[in-house]
Amino acid sequence: MAWNFGVLVVFPENPVAMKKLFPDNFLFLYLAIVAGDLLGDVCGSFILNLVFKPLIVSSLLVYLITRKRPGRRGFPYAMAGLFFSWTGDCLLIFQSRNVLFFILGLLAFLVAHIFYIVYYIRSAELKREHKFRAQPVFILLFLCYGLGFGWLLNSHLGALKIPVFAYAGVLIFMNIFALGRYGKVDRTGFQLVMAGALLFAVSDGLLAINKFVTLLPMAGVAIMSTYAAAQYLIAKSIFTPDISND
Repeated sequence: MAWNFGVLVVFPENPVAMKKLFPDNFLFLYLAIVAGDLLGDVCGSFILNLVFKPLIVSSLLVYLITRKRPGRRGFPYAMAGLFFSWTGDCLLIFQSRNVLFFILGLLAFLVAHIFYIVYYIRSAELKREHKFRAQPVFILLFLCYGLGFGWLLNSHLGALKIPVFAYAGVLIFMNIFALGRYGKVDRTGFQLVMAGALLFAVSDGLLAINKFVTLLPMAGVAIMSTYAAAQYLIAKSIFTPDISND
């Protein structure tokens, strides 16, 4: 049933009207969708989550499809990343009913991050115009973040240790590859994708702590608001230009 809601968004009945609606007023629509899902978390409403959670990423897919894009290299990989994120969202709706849904959702997001990494590489294959002098420091911080969470979660994961650590490793690499876009895309594009990658790490960190270590107050709101912001910023970065090497 959750899948049907996503399909309704991806294939609108009136493409012309949707093309006008999404680019002009998309942010308001997106915030309304996210608010609906957050309300479901606050109220503990499975129905609201079932309706709105699949719409978060599927609405971004429609936004990208209906908006004229600037010939971005790697565009299909970004779309694939969003698609597998949507798949993960749909699966994780049912994680409380069977741990298999959590494992499959985790796998879907792992694949999504791999596609995002490929997108970061393919969309910034130009020669670097400027060096990011602080890049080694940020890489070290990302690695410390990953090791710190590994240490924190290690005794709580049980049989899920391998899939969770594999996912965490890919997530850290996604942030590192996002750093590599500095000087290859314009400043706005770098800031958008870097902020999106960082928010992804924050969201997943909160999710891991809440699920495996200790319950956090308003965890669902914090996790989904940072996640939704991350996906939106990454999607917006697609429409920023490369730095020309001509």
